[in-house]
Amino acid sequence: MPELNRLGEFTGPEFDVWFLRLMIRHHRGTLTVAEAATRHAAHPQVRDTAAVMVAEQQREIGAMTASLTGLGAETCCPGDDVYPVNTCV
Repeated sequence: MPELNRLGEFTGPEFDVWFLRLMIRHHRGTLTVAEAATRHAAHPQVRDTAAVMVAEQQREIGAMTASLTGLGAETCCPGDDVYPVNTCV
């Protein structure tokens, strides 16, 4: 992820925005995998663990989105494949 390499270029508020956006992207990737596991995992324990992960990742994405809003930054990037994080900064 080239954006991760750019994170070191920033300090202060710019760093905060980049960090939050990259973490949101990361959590969205986790959501995709965990949601699939809730539907397709063979073992109930794995499905249950995945369901907990989905709830936690959604909560954390909400918190990070609220932080971006509090910083006055665009939250954008509804789908990082369409709006890469580097187009939001």
